Parts: sequence; structure tokens; C-alpha cells
Amino acid sequence: MPLFSLDFYLMTLLITSIAVQLWYYLQVFSRLAEHRPVRSNRDPETSVSIVICARNEESNLLKNLPLILEQNYPHFEVVVVNDHSSDNTVSILSDFQHTYENLKVVTISLSSSENGGKKAALATGIASTNHEILLLTDADCSPEGSNWINGMVKNFTKGKDLVIGYSPFEKERGMLNAMQRFDVFYTALQYLSFALKGIPYMGVGRNLAYKKALYIENRGFSSHRHILSGDDDLFVSEVANDQNISVEISSDSTTFSPAPESLTKWFHQKRRHYTTGGNYTFRQKAMLAGFHISLIAFYISIVGLLASSGFTALIIALILLKYSTQFFVLKKCMDKLGEIDLLLLSPILELFISVFNFSAALSNFFLKKPQWN
Repeated sequence: MPLFSLDFYLMTLLITSIAVQLWYYLQVFSRLAEHRPVRSNRDPETSVSIVICARNEESNLLKNLPLILEQNYPHFEVVVVNDHSSDNTVSILSDFQHTYENLKVVTISLSSSENGGKKAALATGIASTNHEILLLTDADCSPEGSNWINGMVKNFTKGKDLVIGYSPFEKERGMLNAMQRFDVFYTALQYLSFALKGIPYMGVGRNLAYKKALYIENRGFSSHRHILSGDDDLFVSEVANDQNISVEISSDSTTFSPAPESLTKWFHQKRRHYTTGGNYTFRQKAMLAGFHISLIAFYISIVGLLASSGFTALIIALILLKYSTQFFVLKKCMDKLGEIDLLLLSPILELFISVFNFSAALSNFFLKKPQWN
């Protein structure tokens, strides 16, 4: 005979999972909720090199490159790496060079014997830069305004070598877009909050800045050049610590990119992102696993208890405790990151994203690894 009933174990699992979730929201994610961006009233003085890798990005370059080249900042260059493009990228960049003196183009030709992927292209671009501060984004990204460079660079105060920013998807109609935007927010909630707690583990290459000396000291991406992704998250995981990293979330410092056009393309993108997670440190993986495992345990215990006992006052009270606390923290974070319209749908979106991301990560064990294109 079992010592306790199934309901007892499920209730214990529910209480434990909620306690863990509350710890993450109140002790980790609350740091983002209360974060105040660095404010600087002085004129920017540091020269900056913006690096963009582009492969067959003619339409995105036409749309976004002028927004970057015309930033309100006195000393900067833009280095665009034309990585094996077969469209009109060459002619478009040539035309831009006639207009903008601060544009430098580095071409990796189609005849090159080896296609090293985005890391190789980015390393080529960085090697061609002239300034100490490197600011990275993608060809399909557009800054929120003309003060993006200043917003990121002002964080390079004494002892700070690395700045991670926020880069959401553009807002469009439809539930797919809402799910995609929530996924980007949910990911940022974690990596920005962990960085503020002193456990940085990633940033996104769509909005990331660091000192070239840090890149050289780390020997670039050499330790993980065999891995498809990781020019952003694995690099941050290796070089960042609780002292040298800064978080920038002001609206001026945001870059936007279009969301994948379909669920299939989004799934492929997520699979590519999940090729790097196994290379985080044990502490980083433990902190991430604790949050996601406790969330899964919450769902399992709720389903089990409802199937066994139905709604009881205690179960309802526990669910309300979790979501009221979660809503309180998420509201502050979403206000700061401009995603407040997702708040009411967040419990449903959270459930979908949990299943979707688990499926994408699991698929990499059975399907051919995705490629950068």
C-alpha cells in the first residue's frame, strides 16, 4: 500500500513548483522590472564600428541600412560583410558607398572555397573595423530611432566591456505574431534578468555591443567555431561576468526585425538557436533548467489534480497566487520593453511557447541540424 495518495504527491509537486516559480519572479525577473537604464548627459566621444553580415539581403539593406548610416552619432563606421550573396547586394552596397563615406563593404565572394557561416563572416567584418567599440546587428533589423548608437554606447562606463540590448519582432496582426513576439520577450526576460542578477549567459546578435579588446582576448569565436550558432550567446556566455556586463532596455536602444513568415520558418529558426544551449556552463544550465522544469511541473500537477479532484479552493488559491505574482512582475517588464499588449494573453502564450520550444529543442536530436542562410 502506498504511504500517500496520488493527490498528495501531485499537491506537493504543485506547491513546490509554484514556490520555485515565485522565487524566479521575485528574486530574478524583478531585477528587470526595477532596472533603470544608464543616463548620460555628456556628448558621445567614443568611436564605434557597426558590423552587419548580409547574405542575399538586398531588400533589407535598401530599407534598413540608411537608418543605421544616418544615426545621430558623431564618430562611427558601418562595416557590411557581403557573405556569398547572389542577388543585387553588391550593386546596392556600391550605390550606398557613393552616398555615405562611413560605409565600408567587405565581400566574401561566391568563388570562395569554404563557406564558414555567419561566425566566419562576422570575424571577417570585425577584422576590418577601425574602432574599439563593436556594435552588432543584422541586415533585417532597424533601430527604433536615430539615437540607437548613443543608447548602447553610453553603457560603456568604467569596467563595462559588454552591453546586451533588446531586439523584438515587429508588431503585426494575428495570433502567430503574438506568439512570436511573446517568445522573444520571454527569452529576453530571462537573459536580461539573469545578467542583472550577475549570471549572464547570452545576448542577441541583433543588438549587442562589446569592446574589440574583449573579442581579441577571447580569441574571437575560436572555442566554438565548430558550432553553427553562438556568435552572440556563446560569446557572451564565455566573456561576460557580473562586473563587466551592462543591460540597455531604453526604447531608443531597441532594434526591430520582422518575425518569420510562417510557423515552419519560425520552428526552423528556433531549432537553429537551440544548437548552442548544451555549451552553457553548469551554473547557467542549472538556473535555466530550474525555471523551465518547475513550469512543466506546474502544468503536470494542475492537469493531474483537476483530473483527480476537480477544482478545489486550495488549488484555485495556489493558481491565483502564481499568476497574480507573475502578472505583477510581467506588467513592469512589459511596460519597459514595450510589450504590454501581450500581458492578458501571457498565461496562454506561456503554455504554447513552453511546448513549442521543447519540441524545437527535442527535434535537433532526430533531424538534420539547420544551417545559416
